[in-house]
Amino acid sequence: MLDGTFTLPIIYFNQALNKAPETTQLRCAKKFLDNCSTYLEAYRTTLQSERSDKHFVALPKYSTRREIGSELGWPEN
Repeated sequence: MLDGTFTLPIIYFNQALNKAPETTQLRCAKKFLDNCSTYLEAYRTTLQSERSDKHFVALPKYSTRREIGSELGWPEN
């Protein structure tokens, strides 16, 4: 089960990708840069959910963009 909005993981991943090269003295930054393509591929696999023996659920607890409500035509309140 994934928590958060639909776009938040990509936003944070992008921020880390932009900042990590500036902080390569940190082990976590180096590890992130060494493995970022693997992490992004794992996230893509989760989003595609092509395996029938694994199921993923994403439940945004709150989104100011209201993607689902807007798409379904729900009132703003």
